[in-house]
Amino acid sequence: MATPVQDQITALRSCATSERLIGLYGLGVEACTAKNDDDVTAVLQELIAMLDFEFAGVADGFRRVYAYCLEQVDAGNFDGVSFILDALRDTLQRATADGTPAAP
Repeated sequence: MATPVQDQITALRSCATSERLIGLYGLGVEACTAKNDDDVTAVLQELIAMLDFEFAGVADGFRRVYAYCLEQVDAGNFDGVSFILDALRDTLQRATADGTPAAP
């Protein structure tokens, strides 16, 4: 049976890419606040699965950030992961408010 976070992740799949990313980053921050490693891991795995390697340089950079976050979750560093996801969410929100297209 799917967890509430897994259900939210599934629901976000029908959103535009920027909305989906902002939603996933938000779910990740919430899961970090709750120190729920399973939910943070599910969010990070979804973010990795979204990467479009047609844009290899950009995608690989994000993959490395997400992989680092997975390592930090395993180490129990939820504050660090929350900081990164929150910064990514805020940056994307500002970029989309300015009309800048979302990165892949």
